[in-house]
Amino acid sequence: MGARLAARLPEPCVSYTFALTATDESNTLHEPLSLPGGYIFVHASLFLAAQDEAEIAGMLAHAMAHIGERHGTRAASRNQVSQIASNVPLIFYGGRAGYGTRQASTPIPVSFARLESTFVREADQMAVKLTSAAGYDPESLVRYMTRVWPDNPPDPERNARIGAVQIAIQQLAPSNQFDEFLRIQKQIRESTRN
Repeated sequence: MGARLAARLPEPCVSYTFALTATDESNTLHEPLSLPGGYIFVHASLFLAAQDEAEIAGMLAHAMAHIGERHGTRAASRNQVSQIASNVPLIFYGGRAGYGTRQASTPIPVSFARLESTFVREADQMAVKLTSAAGYDPESLVRYMTRVWPDNPPDPERNARIGAVQIAIQQLAPSNQFDEFLRIQKQIRESTRN
């Protein structure tokens, strides 16, 4: 599955290595840990939470996108710059929005919290393109996130992220092989509303 997704990357920059790891209970989405150099550690809980191969593919594609876009390296470079600066306002930021090697509740500059959110959205957008190009239903990422990331209490981060993924799906190129599927799905939804 990883090789199938990697073959669809616009510019394969590394060789990906996947390993199955123990479950991380603090990781609500069971997101694989992606490290620079192409190392992806997939939590066993992802396989247990996913309902089909396409949902796993969506989460793997998200992790691969972080590596492909060099998010970890870019964040590390900015982190080194921030350590040199003085009087930078810090916040404690952690939880399910985290990725890479950063631990939960680590103080980071406020501007980096926004940067990380941008990285997550970029990875989600690329994951939609990768899953679709590899022949998986891109809607699987939305289904998975909606099911395993509860919205009780309402979580603006969750809703913004899922909304951004839905927009990315709508923006897929017209040559997308799921166009016919999406058209039929839309017709069925409209007919069931009436």
